[in-house]
Amino acid sequence: VGIELEVDTGIGSLIAPLVVTAIIGAGESWRIAFLLLAVAELGVCVAFWANRSRLRMPMEGRPERPARMGSTRLLGLSIATFFSYAGFEVSVGFWAYTLLTEGQGMGTTAAGIAVAAHWGALFISRLILGFVGDRIAPNPTIAVSAVMALAGLALMALDFSAASVIAGIVLAGFGSGPIFPLEMTLTPRRFGTDYTAWAVGYQLGAATASVAVIPALIGLWVNLSGPLVIGPALVAIAALTLVSVEALRRGSLREAES
Repeated sequence: VGIELEVDTGIGSLIAPLVVTAIIGAGESWRIAFLLLAVAELGVCVAFWANRSRLRMPMEGRPERPARMGSTRLLGLSIATFFSYAGFEVSVGFWAYTLLTEGQGMGTTAAGIAVAAHWGALFISRLILGFVGDRIAPNPTIAVSAVMALAGLALMALDFSAASVIAGIVLAGFGSGPIFPLEMTLTPRRFGTDYTAWAVGYQLGAATASVAVIPALIGLWVNLSGPLVIGPALVAIAALTLVSVEALRRGSLREAES
């Protein structure tokens, strides 16, 4: 289920930059794109409201929280991983266009297509994961994906050429795609099926907080030092994601062995 939801998210993230690029390229205001987004969000709200009686959380009706299998330390590592990854994924979407245009001098249309290609690569990797996810080892796949994402952002930040920048942002998208859904599918194994709903709540809460905090902190740094700091900032948060997923992997293995 987590993989299917993330594939749907990837489709939206692929389409949105292309729509905004087309609107701006046609000489129209960016406000039109935001208006379209507002209409789409309103449609989602109406759909949720219309189906509210069918939506039920797994923990509803339970008088008390079930026992957790994993330790508090492991839960903390999981929360930190989702915090760092969500900040990384969203910050690339928020700030890559500014880096490409204002920092590296790429044209607006080319930059918009490059950002869309980033999300397209993320979508493709998650689509592939949907077909082969039950035949791969999750932890090694997550580790390789985090390394790939970090390498791609480093290549983008170094700005050797336009081709290398585009290749880097596409590589980062393809690498980052499997991390979130695979970490989510490992949650029952780490904390037990009964506790999964609560663990997922903590994880998604951390991800939501990160979406609000990390891109904003990068924005403050950009205001102080200019758009070229976006590259190092994205590389740093990708490195933090790599460290966190590896710490979570090792912590899970230690607890499984004990």
